[in-house]
Amino acid sequence: MTLRLTAPCARAAVHPFGAMVTAEFKVRGRWISPLFIPAWGGIEGEGGFIGRLRGDFPCVPFGGGAEPPPLPGGWGPEAPAADPDSFAHGFGAHHVWQVLEAGEHTARLAVDYPPDHPVRRLERTVTLEAGAPRVSFEDRVYARAACRLPVGLHPIFRLPEEAGAASLELPDCRQARTYPGRVDASSVFAPDAAVRSAREVPLRGGGTADVTRLPLPMETEELLQLCGVREGRAAVAYPKEGFRAVLRWDAAVLPGLLLWLSNRGRKDAPWNGRNLCLGVEPVASAFDLGTAASLGETPLPAPAFLRLTPEAPLVLAHSLSAEET
Repeated sequence: MTLRLTAPCARAAVHPFGAMVTAEFKVRGRWISPLFIPAWGGIEGEGGFIGRLRGDFPCVPFGGGAEPPPLPGGWGPEAPAADPDSFAHGFGAHHVWQVLEAGEHTARLAVDYPPDHPVRRLERTVTLEAGAPRVSFEDRVYARAACRLPVGLHPIFRLPEEAGAASLELPDCRQARTYPGRVDASSVFAPDAAVRSAREVPLRGGGTADVTRLPLPMETEELLQLCGVREGRAAVAYPKEGFRAVLRWDAAVLPGLLLWLSNRGRKDAPWNGRNLCLGVEPVASAFDLGTAASLGETPLPAPAFLRLTPEAPLVLAHSLSAEET
């Protein structure tokens, strides 16, 4: 059953499936909802991960779940001792979590991983701040054994129908790269390319795209990764609605930022060429390629994984807030 948190300036729905969270914020005296809720399915009904996909959830390990595409030169996957990638974005994203605490302003949930997995348990605490339009998250990862895994968070934002009607504010970074292949048959970004500016992402057929103005004016499905971000802050602004949604996280722990642009590109069900959303995903990962690719050789300028130990949990803290523009 969905948990409902309420505060004067924020409301949140906490779904035990995947610990997925959606939220509303009070800005200029009205309630606004920046997080993505799909046009299909329902969180309380039938459907797996894609059927119930929404909001914000943790991914341990990040990515995986399928064979990665053939990778170009500069990429050398390393086979882990055991395969932790049976589920895309981790076991926790595909299963119902146990509710440990359900209060007016706070909820705490946990999920235990299978006994042969290097991760033992995830815990998520969701808290509304009494006097601010903000929801805060703390995710704890308990390892069963010392291991290296790609780890990330998966906030997804809705996008307006009109091309360029939302603007994306990104932190400075050491390097940005396009996905080393095609994300989808509709993908138009040049593959495995170093990107000088998010306003000038190279396209396969020549020219560039500006990913700071969304949706894009073409139907496509893309991934773009920022590596070595200087500050853990990104924002999606909705000028016609008078607000921006601000995401903050600890860039010392998750130094990458993966952008998922679902821009009416996927034509199969349930996407059906209609989906518009933006993933703004703090990561220590090589895109969503999974554990083997993230542990191996990459052209990324920093390690694409985190080291976990059973002696102490990995703690990930982030928040989402809204403010007037």
